[in-house]
Amino acid sequence: MAKLIWQDVGNWANSTHYVCGDLAEDIPTSTKYYCAVEHTSAAAGTFEDERTAEPTFWRLALQDIPSAIRTLYDGTITPAMPGDAIRGRYPWRKPNKQLNGYAVSLKEQEQRTRWLEIRNKFKNIDAATRARWYDARPVWHSLLWYYNYFMMSGLLGNAVIGNKGAGVIKDINHYNFTLGTGANPEATIAIDACDPAKTMCFFYGAGWQEVLSGVVAVMYPFQKSLNSSQLIAQVSPGLGEAVVFGVSIIEYI
Repeated sequence: MAKLIWQDVGNWANSTHYVCGDLAEDIPTSTKYYCAVEHTSAAAGTFEDERTAEPTFWRLALQDIPSAIRTLYDGTITPAMPGDAIRGRYPWRKPNKQLNGYAVSLKEQEQRTRWLEIRNKFKNIDAATRARWYDARPVWHSLLWYYNYFMMSGLLGNAVIGNKGAGVIKDINHYNFTLGTGANPEATIAIDACDPAKTMCFFYGAGWQEVLSGVVAVMYPFQKSLNSSQLIAQVSPGLGEAVVFGVSIIEYI
């Protein structure tokens, strides 16, 4: 074993001569085995049939490859990395979680298909619109705002529940407005042009109103109406004092 040299020969095949150290893959299971006894495979039958009939011919690579040989092999194919970092690589193991990898479930493939659809839709947005989106990030954002807005909104399809994957964000804008006291106060907010059918409004802040003697209720703003150029926000039944609120207007593709 100490002098064994590994050579990946691809998928196992019938009527093929194998020498010690050859790594062959069992197609149905995507599992690698290494040859422990030189031989020529049978003219008929499967790889599993051969391993059953001749159990000494092959050994499961994931279990029996000596660590010293694996380290030497890794060193020959891994480029030098900064800071003397070491990256382990396992060439005989098929990537578990890449597209068409053996451990990728149908649900994961479905999710990946949706993600690719989202990405392709985003590519169709012109540069000016993308710039507006990035410039419109909120002052309170974290470095995860791209993930929060684009990936999650896109994958969940917030604006298009019946067509998941199409809800990619096109634009985000933020506005402040004031609602005063009195019955059902409202504010008209001029906004950047948008398609109301593909737009959602998220409000921030809360006010109060005394509904009974000594009893105060929390009041939240809501969308009364929205068109391509303006939003009308309202609080009902009213506010005990004027309050400055915020709203994020998010338009989807």
